[in-house]
Formats: sequence, C-alpha cells, structure tokens
Amino acid sequence: MTAIPDSDPFEGRRHRQPGVRDGMPPPRPLRRFRHIHIEFGALNLDYIAGAEQAQNVADQLAQGFPELIITVDDDVRADLPPLPCAALWD
Repeated sequence: MTAIPDSDPFEGRRHRQPGVRDGMPPPRPLRRFRHIHIEFGALNLDYIAGAEQAQNVADQLAQGFPELIITVDDDVRADLPPLPCAALWD
C-alpha cells in the first residue's frame, strides 16, 4: 500500500505549460482563413487568405477601384487558390 503524502509534492517547483520547451517561443495562435470574392463585370475571382489579409485587400481595392464588387466571407473551400502575393498584405 502506497502512502498518500500530506503535502503537494510539486509545491515550490516551477510548472511548465504543456508543449512549451525551454528556449522555444510559445506556439502561434491558429490562423483564421476567409474567402475573398472579387467581381468586375464577367470577371470573377475567388481566393483564400488570412482573415486580416482578406479584409486589408478588400478595403484597399474598394478604396482604389469603386467599380469592383468585393466580398469577404466564411465560404472557405479546399479548391480555392491562395491570394496572389499574400505576403504583401501581412
């Protein structure tokens, strides 16, 4: 029979968070993706982008090209190509 200790055996010790190693940066939060649809007459373009990227692109295009119809939504599908030059919008 094992004796039950009267005190916390970890008392005074430093506890680590699961998955965090010494010297390693904390994990980045999961990135949320959005669908961006750009329409100009018969031209329809659909891409996937990070949520912030998609909104930044939509805002900039709407400001510079008011004739474009731009929507950002959660209709993310596996067949959507990534937003071209996405790194420019980070």
